[in-house]
Amino acid sequence: MLHHSLNSAGTAQPNTLIQRSWERCEKQVDTLAHEPILLDRAELNSRLDQYASLLETAAPHIATASGIAAQAQGIVLLSDASGVILHATGNNAFLHKADQVTLRPGASWAEDHRGTNAIGTALIENAFIQVHGQEHFLPRNRILSCHAAPIRSPRGEILGVLDISGDAHTLPDYTGDLVRIAARQIGNRLLDLAGRHIARLQFQRQRAPIDPLQCGTLLVADQIIVGANDAAADLLQVPLAALLDAPVDEWLPAWKRLHAQPEASYCADGTCLYATLHFESIGIATRSTWPPLHNDPPGAPAAKTAPAKNRGVPVPAHALPVLEPALEQQLRRSTQAIDADLGILLLGETGTGKEVFARHLHAHSRWRDGPFVAINCAALPESLIEAELFGYEPGAFTGAQRNGSHGRLRQANGGVLFLDEIGDMPLQLQSRLLRVLQERVVQPLGSDKAWPVQFGLVSATNKQPDALTREEHFRQDLYYRIQDHLVQLPALRQRADLRTFICAELRRHENIPSLIFDDHALDILCSYHWPGNYRQLRSVLKTLAAFLPAGSIIHPQSLPCHLLEQSPLPFAACTDPAAKAHTDLPPARTQATGGGKRADGSSFSGTPATPSHNALPEISLRDLQMQRINQALSRNRGNISKTARELGLHRSTVYRYLARANPRGQ
Repeated sequence: MLHHSLNSAGTAQPNTLIQRSWERCEKQVDTLAHEPILLDRAELNSRLDQYASLLETAAPHIATASGIAAQAQGIVLLSDASGVILHATGNNAFLHKADQVTLRPGASWAEDHRGTNAIGTALIENAFIQVHGQEHFLPRNRILSCHAAPIRSPRGEILGVLDISGDAHTLPDYTGDLVRIAARQIGNRLLDLAGRHIARLQFQRQRAPIDPLQCGTLLVADQIIVGANDAAADLLQVPLAALLDAPVDEWLPAWKRLHAQPEASYCADGTCLYATLHFESIGIATRSTWPPLHNDPPGAPAAKTAPAKNRGVPVPAHALPVLEPALEQQLRRSTQAIDADLGILLLGETGTGKEVFARHLHAHSRWRDGPFVAINCAALPESLIEAELFGYEPGAFTGAQRNGSHGRLRQANGGVLFLDEIGDMPLQLQSRLLRVLQERVVQPLGSDKAWPVQFGLVSATNKQPDALTREEHFRQDLYYRIQDHLVQLPALRQRADLRTFICAELRRHENIPSLIFDDHALDILCSYHWPGNYRQLRSVLKTLAAFLPAGSIIHPQSLPCHLLEQSPLPFAACTDPAAKAHTDLPPARTQATGGGKRADGSSFSGTPATPSHNALPEISLRDLQMQRINQALSRNRGNISKTARELGLHRSTVYRYLARANPRGQ
């Protein structure tokens, strides 16, 4: 039945991967007849946020590959780990043609949605695959010729798929090599992003300078392998899963003697490899200046710069975390209020970003050129708070500084005074503070002189206003002086863009963004009630960024135990509205495991991913372009003008490639 189906579609001698795919598709043929699953714009943006680090890492390699593919009337596609296309670029004419079969961003090309196709089948088989014309299970897709290769993390997990597609009759033979090389380069780039505490061990069989495309790479931390690429597994003749979390000594016993220059090192089985070891300058390069494939959305943090900790130092608005879009209107009204000398009272649970909002107020108000002075009324000892606020003269009390102190209220002159947790201020100081706010003068301890002050006033509390006024230890007249304009800051769980915000915050806390949330892990974070709000979230994200290897996928088991225990979602559930569209998408496939033998004869668990049809050729993208130009020159009998027209290149480009290939004019 199967062979009849493939043969009737015009396919002779189907390879094993295509054959297995058709078998799977025939079992679910009824579900494949439905319309393609296509995310709406908001759902696609959520996916783009989730995979932003992969998009950024892949950008320069996709740009190079798409330049070559476009000349052959092809396009380059990047999908996520579930088969949803995130990005498409290349030949404009074929992009329009591909749109007719929904081969565009936002469409799911998982195999159980679109039948046998390069993206979906590569995900299931965890291997490079080519699907030409009639090999596609659905007749509508047989106008395509597609080549796809998985992009793997340093831990061997599939992060996404790189695909080059074109017309079934025109895509050249080298397309498969092109997509495999580009996918490997993206994976190798993720290895390069390892943190400072990671050593990088690279090796190859040839006695020559290390070839970054072909060499094996191991990431080493505390003498344990924490990451590797496919080339390392191939050279050591073991599955990648067998390398992970194993001591380096099991594979290269003398690795500690290596240096930055290649030298011979022997495997446990006696095989000679030429290897280098790098400890410094690993993964600390600045972020790529290549144009990103996806920009951070509104509401994402604009910079890694944290608010200045120096007392009174103003922070420009662009250096602050961007406010939730719903608070922008509140900020504008609050700015008008503080510019009119009205007192601002910020209300909200602990960790909702009251100081961040206060700093935004300072940066946007007429007080922006003056200092920002923050005082946590709950943190200062009661015996010191009066001296801290009002200052003191020399010798005013035992232990006073010899030169005295101006006090925080005078330091705030010309800027903004932020009184955090004002509900916890000692009662006896409230009357003195009220006088300062009413008369705008400060009298230091031990002095009979009053100093005039002018500042914008912002106060904050995690208590509700009615509770604050009912408390006997808080003066009502002070409350009415500080609450001219009330601002209620929403809790983190109330953010409409929570999914997007969490992904953006993760990137902000990584030195070089490379981590990606698994769908289920992100669902759990979005469903958690976050009693500590932004402060608690940032603590969780900083911990993930510190402990997970670069390029890792964040699974539910990577999250703190208390989040899993208190989340209303089981690991596999997905009920968050922002993620509802993802429930129909297949989960990301990870590398299968089984068993085998190490080089020293000991056993290991883990079976290799399904291998590619052929070993990756030892050529570069430039070599592929040169090969294509030579073929066109041969067809055109050496005519440069005809060759350039056929390839869609300028004649100078052809001459330049020929000059590189034959620098002496031979």
